[in-house]
Amino acid sequence: MSSIKQTLEELQRKRKERMKEFCDIQSQIIQVHEALRGSIVDEKLVDDKDFTTKRLRELKLVLQGRQREKKISDNIKSIHEVSDVLSVDLSKTVDEVIIHPSLCSSFANSQLNNISDVSSSRSGEAVDSLKQEKERRLRKLQDLGSTLIELWNTLDTPADERERFDPVTALISVTVEEVTARGSLASDIIKQANVEIEKLKASKMEKLVMEKQKELEEINKSTHIHVDTQTARHILITSQEFGGAHISGLLSNMDDQILKAKELALSRKEILDKVEKL
Repeated sequence: MSSIKQTLEELQRKRKERMKEFCDIQSQIIQVHEALRGSIVDEKLVDDKDFTTKRLRELKLVLQGRQREKKISDNIKSIHEVSDVLSVDLSKTVDEVIIHPSLCSSFANSQLNNISDVSSSRSGEAVDSLKQEKERRLRKLQDLGSTLIELWNTLDTPADERERFDPVTALISVTVEEVTARGSLASDIIKQANVEIEKLKASKMEKLVMEKQKELEEINKSTHIHVDTQTARHILITSQEFGGAHISGLLSNMDDQILKAKELALSRKEILDKVEKL
């Protein structure tokens, strides 16, 4: 009797453990289903009389399928969100990375069926790729924003001219997770910022040219060397129209002129000092 009792107790213990395992799996299936569909599961997944290993395997397969379905649903949602931020073609992105043709429309009505492991893997790869592009564009725009501010400060650019690029400079101190606004990392914004920077750099070079011309004129004036300043300035303005590369050469040439003018000024000063001592 004692042996039978022990056997019975052991069977009851195993039955409880099996029931608990069944209930745990059922609970997970229900949670995933509700997260996907937004509705409560009507079907009763656990049969009070069927606690066989076969049925347990079946439930585990159901759970794995719905977990995979949930993963792809989350990935598609992320693809939508990041694509909006980057202003990229969402349909093209999804078509390129997900084999199952009904995924896009299925996401809208929450009817994701016949999901394959390949689809799950590719949707994950798509999310990773888009997130990497998001990080790359954010870093690029942060660098461009810092450059814009530096050039604006150098050129004393008025506030109203800077406002057009507020969406760029606003990104300088944000994290990638904080960037969620539609189109905030669009490629067009990067292009516009690059164009503006090139214009500002050209303006900065022109400003440097005029400053050096003024310095040269003051040195020549102090040494009583006559220079046709109007003609010189006209030549400078004409030269600037040829672009940045020409201006760089012009600046180098002006540095040489300033150095020679300073040397001449010093030489004349030494001569005058000697004359005064006689």
